[in-house]
Amino acid sequence: MSNQIGVSRSWIVTIFAFCLAALGLAFMFAPQEMGVTILGRNDVEPIASLFGAAMVSMGLMNWIARNSALGGIYGRTVVSANQAHFVIGSLILLKHGAAVGGTGAYWVLAAFYALGAIFFSSLLFGTGMRPPATGQK
Repeated sequence: MSNQIGVSRSWIVTIFAFCLAALGLAFMFAPQEMGVTILGRNDVEPIASLFGAAMVSMGLMNWIARNSALGGIYGRTVVSANQAHFVIGSLILLKHGAAVGGTGAYWVLAAFYALGAIFFSSLLFGTGMRPPATGQK
């Protein structure tokens, strides 16, 4: 059972890696089109490209860490970075969407961020980050 949980976490992190990289590449190479599609604006080019670079970086980090243990000294940093990114991003997207509205693609992006926030928060604050109890002192 424990191994199955580790395998499914690996697949989920791999999916997030691909999605972040694809999103980042789209924002880097088609910033005006992505601005229109997601925000309904075409004047976001420099910020959209910078956002794309950050997404590609997050995707690469997740790709490198996809088969690593998501805990301990090194795995905790990857989970913490993802958790902070997705929680902050989802709060920003949901606040803006509630105030201004958004396109269908905007709400898909907001849902993706909310799922990421839930997944990485459960890893960070749930029992998945703690070592198994061995009964030894």
